[in-house]
Amino acid sequence: MSGLSSVQWQALRSLPEDDRAGILQPAAQPTPNEPSPAPPVAAAIAPAQARSAAEAVRAINALPLPTQDDLRGLDAQTAQSLYQSRVVEFNKTRGGEAQSALERLTPKRDGAGNADNHYAQTLAEFDKDPYVVELKRIVDECRQPAAQLPAYLERAQGAQAPLGQDALAGLQPDAMKQALDALGVDLPPDPTPAQIAAGYELLATVPRDLLAYAINPGMSVSYAGEVGAPMPSAGGVRPQVQLAVEGKVELSDVQTGVGFQQTQQFKASVQMQGETGVEAGKAGPLHGLHRWSERLGLVSEGAQRLIADSPRLQRAMREEKLAGSYTDFAGARLSYEATVTPAQGQRLDQGDLAALPNPLDPLGMPEGTSVLMRGQQLKGHEFEFNYRYYGGGKESRTELEGAGFGVRKLEGALVEVYAGPIKTAENASYLGLGKVGTASVGLSMENSAETRSLHSARIDLSTQEGRDAYQAFMSAGKVPDWNPPGVQRSGKTEVFNAEDAKRLGIELGPMSLALGGNSQVTLTRNTWQDGSADWQASYQSAGGMATELKCRIGADGKEAPGSSQWTLTLADTDPTLARYFNAAFDPKQLGRQFEHRQHLQMQFSDDQLLDLRERARQAVVADGGADGEQRLRDLDAGRGVLGPGDVIEKIAVADTPDEVFATISSNGDTGHVAPALLAIVRAGDDAPLLGGFTMKQAG
Repeated sequence: MSGLSSVQWQALRSLPEDDRAGILQPAAQPTPNEPSPAPPVAAAIAPAQARSAAEAVRAINALPLPTQDDLRGLDAQTAQSLYQSRVVEFNKTRGGEAQSALERLTPKRDGAGNADNHYAQTLAEFDKDPYVVELKRIVDECRQPAAQLPAYLERAQGAQAPLGQDALAGLQPDAMKQALDALGVDLPPDPTPAQIAAGYELLATVPRDLLAYAINPGMSVSYAGEVGAPMPSAGGVRPQVQLAVEGKVELSDVQTGVGFQQTQQFKASVQMQGETGVEAGKAGPLHGLHRWSERLGLVSEGAQRLIADSPRLQRAMREEKLAGSYTDFAGARLSYEATVTPAQGQRLDQGDLAALPNPLDPLGMPEGTSVLMRGQQLKGHEFEFNYRYYGGGKESRTELEGAGFGVRKLEGALVEVYAGPIKTAENASYLGLGKVGTASVGLSMENSAETRSLHSARIDLSTQEGRDAYQAFMSAGKVPDWNPPGVQRSGKTEVFNAEDAKRLGIELGPMSLALGGNSQVTLTRNTWQDGSADWQASYQSAGGMATELKCRIGADGKEAPGSSQWTLTLADTDPTLARYFNAAFDPKQLGRQFEHRQHLQMQFSDDQLLDLRERARQAVVADGGADGEQRLRDLDAGRGVLGPGDVIEKIAVADTPDEVFATISSNGDTGHVAPALLAIVRAGDDAPLLGGFTMKQAG
């Protein structure tokens, strides 16, 4: 996307003049000496509604360009980063729409009237259509979505005013109020014009990095307030006793799980804790990074009152040059956690809390969504050090114990309710070096482990008895402990959940990079009234891989024969790897190409995994020729070294279905697994792998 050089001029010259001008300058206006163009014959249509390649080209070129009007008030670096992410999504959309149009409009062979020669001629004429050539050019242009618009679209967009550091004029009152809320400053519900003016005035004094967070907090918002006063300093060490109230709201990225079900996690918590500790600093109070005390003489009395009511901002003005602290704390936390659909997540991201799953209306909850509420006592400690904003570190551990209850929507009118004790342990650490805005690097790590011992029941809300049982749960917290009419099953649920999050952020001048993600392991055992149990283990990686094992345990404590089901889901898979996986389960489709990334899912039974093991052993022998049998014996005896890419040999020496599945679901090794499975199939006379395979286009 380096400008007009990326345009195929042969294709452009073959287009009608109006369409060629529309591509080069779609937003051009007539000069005063030229007559105004005639109004369009028909209203603009979406690319998906186009019935011809010409309509598709016009619809794609009419897509609204990314805008940065709503980013005014952010510092230039942050605004540019946000705008570039919008451009990347816009380019992906253009390429996707063009590819979809080609797939939809390409002539299809019909067995009745299209003989081979006639079909080939029809296809050749279609490929020569200048509008088809233009669609293909757009696909190629957007195959690697860049953070820059093509030059011909940039000229159409026109130059926009720079996002200056003091340009708050474009910030709407609601956004201004949200920014102040994030800083701990509350405007009254019906602020006077003077108070609104004071709010804008106050934001104009906020440092740009803090203002960027306040206006555009992203997927995580936190707030804090504190009361109490530091005790007198003794030798640079100041004991502190205070009460802190903290809150946090966060919305995760969309995750694709088993069954291609896409969900997001919404978490909100309010925590009150008492803190005792010591704080040490080598310099006295300093107006440091924020320098707000120097600005107090530059703002009105109304803005000063807003500052005076914000403990957070007052704390910022006490920043030390070099400081450290150790704090013990104890208190309580009330938390709310919901699993929501992407559509609900989009509404939540816009501040619409009505999108949260509502346990008071369980039938209105989408399938797969859930709510879990906890009330827990907590204790822990925290250590922190920093040198202004050139570097610092932080480490904390929190232990929580209490109870929780929740609701999960199943298929149809079924819901699962649960309540019981919950224990949680959380660890967090951060280390950062450098100067924010110039050159810095920071590594943060968070992990938690939680055990839940819950009474649970599956209730059928299509029956009156089930509705009565659900009402008893909501009003008194009573989970049915037997199976009356309307209650399908009841019993006890043991859950172990572990989450791990790592982030590495690097900033070099105008460039920034963030690496990392979240992973989660959940082990669940439901023991029912008849003594039988359902056991499930699931894993969600930061890279888009999800695995799940389900099995049934009989009342005798033994696994029910044939009940194990192993599932591997790979989200957003490279088209080439998707082709290999697809051909392993259907060798006749080896020639099938995929233009877009794909979601893939594979399901196996124990017997099917052991069959894969036997076929891998045959492939080792076939690949080794005369030495194949000896190579297999060496592998069985533990002789020889297996490299990271030796997927076939690892499967061949596996002893159990667990080990076979662990090999093909090795996180980060998909690039070796896909061709290995295809090689096993090719070595076995193209007999397809046993197991289920489904695929869905990503996006």
